[in-house]
Amino acid sequence: MLDLYRFELKKILAQKLLWILAAAILLGLAVFGVATEVRPTNSGLPMEEVIALQREGSQELAGQTVDQAFLDRLLPLFTDPEANTEAQLKYNDFFNWLTLILGTAHRQEILQTDEARLYEALWHQLAPDPQAAGLTQEEIAHWTEQAQARLAQPLVYQGYHEGWQTAARGMEVMVFLEILFLAVVLAPLFPQEHLRRTDQLILSCRFGRGKAYAAKLLAGVTVGVGFTALLLLAYLGMLGLVYGLEGANVPALFTHLFPADLTIGEMVGILFLAALAAAVLVSVAVMLLAELTRNAIAAMAVVLGILLLTTMIYAVPENLRGLATLWYLIPSNFLCLRGAFRYPLLTVGEAAFPTWQVTPVVWLLLALVIALAGRWVYNRYQVGGR
Repeated sequence: MLDLYRFELKKILAQKLLWILAAAILLGLAVFGVATEVRPTNSGLPMEEVIALQREGSQELAGQTVDQAFLDRLLPLFTDPEANTEAQLKYNDFFNWLTLILGTAHRQEILQTDEARLYEALWHQLAPDPQAAGLTQEEIAHWTEQAQARLAQPLVYQGYHEGWQTAARGMEVMVFLEILFLAVVLAPLFPQEHLRRTDQLILSCRFGRGKAYAAKLLAGVTVGVGFTALLLLAYLGMLGLVYGLEGANVPALFTHLFPADLTIGEMVGILFLAALAAAVLVSVAVMLLAELTRNAIAAMAVVLGILLLTTMIYAVPENLRGLATLWYLIPSNFLCLRGAFRYPLLTVGEAAFPTWQVTPVVWLLLALVIALAGRWVYNRYQVGGR
């Protein structure tokens, strides 16, 4: 079995298309990193200097309580929008956070904010709306309790976290590249045997029915998971070089206005692990589609068609509970901040869990079911599909 697995793995890795596509994607990440560093800014300063100022300002504010004195000291710095002073650049992250909480970009409205209004607006952002469509009373009670726990005492500003925040927001692009790569590279794996008529030779061998199929499937999953891990590490490394990776312990409340007891580093870690689970599911699904259609192009078309469709449709209303649950089981919909970190909970038996705890497990179980179904399809075609 091990020898068969190594043989199938070498066959996949021998594809020139795999290396060309992987190199193009990784090169694209490198170009994006360089472009971020050299792109012009409104201040006239190089992006590298702007990032350095933001890091310096956020670290100065780290550990300070967000109260009226904090606001009185910082808000007057933003009175003149045309000034582009060093102070505005240094504390821009704080100003953007206020914009997110208040739900407005109107400068005068933000400048008139006091401590009471800030915390009232933050509570409305964190606590679920009792009238929100699609949420049960249990879900509303759960997240209200979480919001109360986060606001039980005045907030303490946590400092610079731009690298991790960018990593979380960019997962939509990473999952797009992941699925694109898997669809193109793994779709030909089974059809090329039918095309070359080597499948009949494999079937007549001692391990043709069981172990050969398992080895091919495991080799495809290995490539899928391996590329995804490499992609995510390269992405995180690029962001580390551009923004730095300080601030992994900053609460999600400062980045996504999400009331769960999570840090931005933990949120990125959850998304990365979920992306690896998605790689298993997508790899197996692509190979099964290719075996069902006996055509690599058809399998690619189905997967990429779903991928493009999900990028065009932003979201499904939560009041359509069943449809929304299925919609966010699709990896390209789930692997982003709005997909993984949602208020609806998933019920397993009598217990309810956040979606990020259940969905990756469902993907792995679904991948196992697809793999077993694929074996039946593979053997049935070899015997009676001619």
